[in-house]
Amino acid sequence: MSSESSFARVLRGYDPQQVDALVQKLRRELLAAKTLHDDTLNQLKALEERVSELELELSNQASPTPAGLTAQLTKKFAQADKHARQIILNAESDALLIRSAAEKTSSQFIESAREGYEQVQAEALQNAHEIREEAAADAEDIIASAKAEADRIIAEAQAEAKKIHGDSSTLSAKMRAESRNEASRIIADAQREAAELRLVLVAGRDKGVTVSDEIMHILKLNADGAAVRAQMEHDIEQRHQESVLQTDKYLASAEAQLAISRTAQRELEAQLAAQENSADMDAQHIIEQARRKAAATEDAATSHARKIIADAEKYVAAVLASIYTQLEDIRLERESVASFFDALRLELENTLPVAPRPTKRATKKELSQ
Repeated sequence: MSSESSFARVLRGYDPQQVDALVQKLRRELLAAKTLHDDTLNQLKALEERVSELELELSNQASPTPAGLTAQLTKKFAQADKHARQIILNAESDALLIRSAAEKTSSQFIESAREGYEQVQAEALQNAHEIREEAAADAEDIIASAKAEADRIIAEAQAEAKKIHGDSSTLSAKMRAESRNEASRIIADAQREAAELRLVLVAGRDKGVTVSDEIMHILKLNADGAAVRAQMEHDIEQRHQESVLQTDKYLASAEAQLAISRTAQRELEAQLAAQENSADMDAQHIIEQARRKAAATEDAATSHARKIIADAEKYVAAVLASIYTQLEDIRLERESVASFFDALRLELENTLPVAPRPTKRATKKELSQ
């Protein structure tokens, strides 16, 4: 049996086909050992039959040779004992190989589980890192967009306010210029009318027109001019106030939009913070799941490897016990046969006449027989 068998590494367990193949191989080798043991038993039976034949020959021969018979039996028993010892050595060697293969298989399972745990943990850390980087990039993009939008809204509001202020100032200056021009025109008309009245007065003295009537008419014209000037100033002030109110209204609207944009920016920042926290929690959850899964895989592989070793040890112990039992039976049978032949040899020595000492050549002939 080869001790160099190796299994393919599977993350969630072992490859059943390869383990079953190894178990089948071990069973075949143990069956071969049992077959060898059976062959030894058959050889012992053949020896017993040979002994029976020798007994028959001894009973048929007139002068048997106990020494030659004892030498042959001793040689046969020595061969049988040697064969039995070889069977024991082979069985012990196979047991060691089986245990070594089981330990190697368990080590491979444990190493595969450890590598799977490290791989899963590395992948989880990489996924968590990528999630954080993506969340940070998205957060930076959203914050940059929000800041750009806020800056644009503020710039537009400021430009609108400047435009309103400029339009108001221009309108106010225009209205003031128009009022001044109108007042100057009224004053010029009044002065012109006053000059004309003076001429009329000078000319009307001959016609009997009184000075008091002319003066009253001039005063009336001046009063009308003052009233017109006051009305125009009132109109200008009212328009100025309206433009100021409109400017304030535009500024209030711009400030409201700015406040809305700032609120939206704060909400975006809070949302991004929540997303980052969620991404961190997801990453931690992924890592924790990977650790639990890898630990469970390693524990399952370790338990399975221990079970394989225990089963192999039980199987080897049972096989060795069976072999030792059978060998003990063989030893008892051999001792029984040896005792029988010892008794037979003593009986032959006591009952048969002493034969002459055989020559060296005759001894070789008997041994060859």
